[in-house]
Amino acid sequence: MKPVFSKIKSKFTNYQIVAFMFFFAILIGTAILSLPISVKEGQTNSFIDSFFTATSAVCVTGLVTVDTFTHWSTFGQVVIMLLVQIGGLGVMTIMTIFSLFIKRQLTLQERSLFIHSNGSDVGSAKTVVKFVAIGTLSFELFGALMLMISFIPRFGAGDGIYYAVFHSIAAFCNAGFDLTGIYGEFTSFITFRSDVVVHLTLSFLTFMGGIGFLVWADAVKHKFNFKKFSLHSKIVLIASILLVGVTALLYFVFENNYALKGYTSGEQFLACLSQAVSLRTAGFAMIDPAKMSEGGKLLSIIMMVIGGSPGSTAGGIKTTTLVVLIFSIIANVRRKKDITVGNRRIDSANVHQAYGLLSMYLALAIIGCGIICIVAPEYSLADVVFEVVSALSTVGYSVGLSVHVAVVGKVVLILLMYIGRVGMLSFAMIFAGKNKVVPLERPTEKIIIG
Repeated sequence: MKPVFSKIKSKFTNYQIVAFMFFFAILIGTAILSLPISVKEGQTNSFIDSFFTATSAVCVTGLVTVDTFTHWSTFGQVVIMLLVQIGGLGVMTIMTIFSLFIKRQLTLQERSLFIHSNGSDVGSAKTVVKFVAIGTLSFELFGALMLMISFIPRFGAGDGIYYAVFHSIAAFCNAGFDLTGIYGEFTSFITFRSDVVVHLTLSFLTFMGGIGFLVWADAVKHKFNFKKFSLHSKIVLIASILLVGVTALLYFVFENNYALKGYTSGEQFLACLSQAVSLRTAGFAMIDPAKMSEGGKLLSIIMMVIGGSPGSTAGGIKTTTLVVLIFSIIANVRRKKDITVGNRRIDSANVHQAYGLLSMYLALAIIGCGIICIVAPEYSLADVVFEVVSALSTVGYSVGLSVHVAVVGKVVLILLMYIGRVGMLSFAMIFAGKNKVVPLERPTEKIIIG
């Protein structure tokens, strides 16, 4: 069998190929969801709904224009589940798994593409992809079995198993799709507020999916000895745990007399913990966003901007970016030339990438908010920012704007979800040409900053 990319590798960059493959998966998903068999009897389907849903699934977001349970047939729901799985693992990972399955050697180009889609080392691509496939299957199987404990008594054996598998995949891939529309459209998991098994299982799957494949590999390699972990893994784990704890506490403070009003102490604990985990990455609604306080919305927006960790199924600017930015600010305030974290000096290229990523994120969010404000003036600025950030960070937590906004607004959200999944820096590199080496060094001149 000829290498898959042998004919196009000289014409397109790795960034362009990976971006195109995500877009191609979206088009395939749109075509299938546009079929009459994909919707329930009596439901009307539109191209924009199919396109939006396919994009949201492949980009593991969870924003929807129609309720997943009441609108899509079982066939359509399975298609969405498969698109989420493909989007969560990454198109290149799926293709690499297929290549290994048919025992075909990976070409250098395919290994290079795998790096750009997952952040793995070239030499270890084959090992990592096997590890990712086995790890993903193990986590999702464990999650499905745990969810069956709650779902089978509720829905019966057949539906209980199906719902458990669907939500296990959605949670681990950090996509906020759910089938809880059986209790009412767009209710998400608010109706499960006292179900300990559902809350803890979804939180565990979401957290593990959001910390990244590289952290798992590091943990297994060093037999869970934290002291031997790489700096990347240490930053990811410490930052993720701190963010969950601080966010859960702040949610309780902000929402005790608002969205959590009427909850028992146990239900408040579960809601705050699950929301703190889900909101940065998955987007499952554990509390009603319509009842959320302004402080709670602000906290939610900040957490969605941060997102998960590199090499994971999560979006946002990533936890490592946040840590680099914080330590960079501290170093600047102390007038230190080097930025150090844990007795290690951070490469200046990482610092530039962090500031570049944040700048691009804010620019895209501002542009998106501006357009949405024009086409949906009936929504408050807070709700517009909430929805735009949710799309760009591929979270999927919604205040309902996606359902009612005009087609132009939905297209904007589609584009934001796509950019968020491909990666903002990677998306920018799609339009960049090949680096040209300048045979001279330009003169330096200082300018006044601040």
